[in-house]
Amino acid sequence: MCRVTARDYLTLGNGSHSAGEGLILKVRGNTRTWLYRYQLNKKRLAKSLIKASTKKKQPPAIAGAVTAFTFKTMKLEDFLVYPATISKDGKFYLVRFPGIKNAITQGTTYANAIEMGQDWLIEHFQNCADDGEIVEEAQPITEGHVAITVPVIVAFKVMIRNAMIHRGITQSALAEAHGMSRQSLSTLLSYRRLNSRMDSLVKIASSVGLTLTVYE
Repeated sequence: MCRVTARDYLTLGNGSHSAGEGLILKVRGNTRTWLYRYQLNKKRLAKSLIKASTKKKQPPAIAGAVTAFTFKTMKLEDFLVYPATISKDGKFYLVRFPGIKNAITQGTTYANAIEMGQDWLIEHFQNCADDGEIVEEAQPITEGHVAITVPVIVAFKVMIRNAMIHRGITQSALAEAHGMSRQSLSTLLSYRRLNSRMDSLVKIASSVGLTLTVYE
């Protein structure tokens, strides 16, 4: 699990800083960009940034989808790093996420609290998916916060599911468009599944109107 403190996020100097799990925090002045190392079509990309946006060219037609649509450009970091507060309460450490209603969990130690925070976020995302709700973007990280990072594959799935909701695309229609069963698609997009193939997700992302921009 990648852990980045608010102090790290706010005070690191210019350059690329490894955060573990293939993540790189690139700092240039006041700009912070998350880069991700991964393999696509058996080619290991040196540096890549997952960025989602509406495409100039309309995506493939999907039954029931909204064809004329606009929504705010989404970026990986919008759903990758969430600020949290951790406070001691008796024998436990309480974790709260600003901006998320009823977002609270706990751990037996400080390190365990961070792990429980990440688990809570993933379960929260899954609950949103089950209820057909948009996942909220993370609030800015400020001094006093602990930055809790979810796996990159999870953040990418959040963008896909959010785009599906914006366009009114159901899992059944999307599965049919890709020649797969609804259950197979549900498994692929499950936040609890952390070993999904990136190339499969890229194809799904493209069909819901997202682009994967790669910087090498």
